[in-house]
Amino acid sequence: MGKSGSVFVLLMGFSLVGAAQEFKLSPVLQEISGLESLDGDHFVAINDGGHAAELYVLNLRGEIEKTVKVLGASNQDWEDLTSDGTFLYVGDIGNNLNKRRDLCVYKIPLQDIRQGQEVTAEKIAFNYSEQVAFPPDPDQKRYDAEGLAYYQGSLWIFTKVNDTPWSGKTLIYKLGIQPGNYTLSMNRSIFIGDGGWWSDAVTSADQHGGFFFLTTYNRILKYDLGQQPALCTAVYNFPESTQKESILIYDECSWVADEYQTFLGGGKLYKIPLSDFKKWNSKTK
Repeated sequence: MGKSGSVFVLLMGFSLVGAAQEFKLSPVLQEISGLESLDGDHFVAINDGGHAAELYVLNLRGEIEKTVKVLGASNQDWEDLTSDGTFLYVGDIGNNLNKRRDLCVYKIPLQDIRQGQEVTAEKIAFNYSEQVAFPPDPDQKRYDAEGLAYYQGSLWIFTKVNDTPWSGKTLIYKLGIQPGNYTLSMNRSIFIGDGGWWSDAVTSADQHGGFFFLTTYNRILKYDLGQQPALCTAVYNFPESTQKESILIYDECSWVADEYQTFLGGGKLYKIPLSDFKKWNSKTK
């Protein structure tokens, strides 16, 4: 489908599952990988790597209202979005093969997105100080990342490890918000689970009220990282495992989007009240 005919494709309604709502996304967003609030009535979404460097402005039903081209950027592997209230940060942080040397975050004024059809991005480049081989040995494959969240003046990066043997951890790095070139050292790590890559790899992140919300393909985990060790305080288990790669906490709800896959389904936006989360009390290193 051509761009001119596809960017205004509408959803085809929504359904209810318990208190959660489901909205069908346009095929234009079949590889959606990030979601962030633009204003009280709109979200911003992105597609995964290999797609155009474009932002999609959605209404609260997930319908695409406009497409914004990002100048000065390329979509090598866009994986998540976050915001500090003034700027949008686009995480070009995907690194499936652990080979990349051009990881970065793009910084874009939110006001430019609201007003125009084109925006210009500034670049925040970085590398991981611990990575010395590209790619590293199988037991050191820890430098893919799909989670990005803004908190207290920094961008928090949550890695999607794919090491062998499986460590079950996500590594956390903190990145400055000013354009430049940074070398990052690991801030800490937290153990997500021993179920393997499909169930326990972090695929998106958001921060709300001082808590971090991390998605895997089968659940959302709410973490208090102010505790030592980190404390998982609540969890929401998805009814089915699909390729969920976007989370936004907004209006006391968790908004989650998944990519469309022929055999797994997906291609939806889920609105899940935070009150649906189950309390949890597990500590992790």
